[in-house]
Order: sequence, then C-alpha cells, then structure tokens
Amino acid sequence: MKWMLLITTLCSTLVFAQGVTYLDNEQPVASRSSLSEGLYETNYKLRQDRKVGAGLSVGGGLGGVGILVELNVEDENSTLVGFGTGPGYQTVNLSWKRSFEGEYFTPYTTAGYARWWDSGSDSELRKSSLLKNFLTDDQRQKAKFGLDLITGSVGMQYNQLSGELAGSSFFIEFGGLLSLEKTKLMPTGSVGAFYYF
Repeated sequence: MKWMLLITTLCSTLVFAQGVTYLDNEQPVASRSSLSEGLYETNYKLRQDRKVGAGLSVGGGLGGVGILVELNVEDENSTLVGFGTGPGYQTVNLSWKRSFEGEYFTPYTTAGYARWWDSGSDSELRKSSLLKNFLTDDQRQKAKFGLDLITGSVGMQYNQLSGELAGSSFFIEFGGLLSLEKTKLMPTGSVGAFYYF
C-alpha cells in the first residue's frame, strides 16, 4: 500500500510539473528548441538534433548504386557505412566525413576504405568501366576478385533546414578511388540523398 501511494504521488508530481504555466509565456528550454519549430539555423544544429541519416547513392565508393547510413558523432564529424552493387560486383564502404558549418549549402570531405568483390557473373563484369582499370586480365577472365580501395572525396550538400521536409538532404561529390593492389588512382563522382532522423 505504501508503494502504491508513493508511485501515485510521484506520477502526480510529474504530471503537475509538465503542466506548469510559465511567467510571461516563457517556455522551457527544451520546448524552444529548433526541433519543435521545424527550423534549424545551420547544418550543425540539424546534426545536433538528428544523429542518424539514411540514404541512397549512385557512383563513388559504392559503385553503381548503394545505400548509406550516416552517424553524426559530432557536429562536424560523422561515420558513413554503405553497401552497394554494380555490374558484376558488390561493395562495402566505411568512411569518415568532415562537414563544414553553413546554412542550406554546405561543403564536406570524406576519406575511407572500400572493398569491392565479384558477384559471380562474368558477363555483367564486362559492363563495368571502373573495374576494367583495376582488374588484371586473369581476374577478368575468371570473374573472381576482391579489391581493396582507399576512397576520398569533396562534396557539396544541400540541407533542408525548415518545413515538413526538414532533415532531407541531397549531395554531389567528386573524388577518387585508389587501388592498393595496382596503386592506380581512378577519378569518380557520386550523387545521392539522405534523410536525417
């Protein structure tokens, strides 16, 4: 019976504290956050409130097309994990992203590691122009390979900071893929979109 009384008192106190009227219509700090207004002043404010992004990418370290997950570790730093596919191969990419503060359009850089491997189809493999530069004749003929690549890019990201679509983002980036086996650098680019939760 004492526990029941204690729990009821605690719940009543919490409900009362939530419903307190503030002087001069002042709201608690949490209610005044940019999240409740649907408006962020900068991309850093967006990244403070929304720590995880999910998106799609075409090109770059993921090859043909892929899915990405971004975890905002700090305002300017985040980690990217992506899984992709292309003609005759599959990919995984791990990267570090450094964003610079801005409003709607913000620059960023990435550096990371990608692993590309065969998907077992040699007819599809011939369609990839990127792989022609990285694979040996023997690897192309057998359609069996595993490539280790260093990735890097510079990009520009559009961030929707207000309205119903706040948290959505589009990007374009230019960079390179460096094959560790052949020590060959290949320029590449990608476009894509994110939504931050």
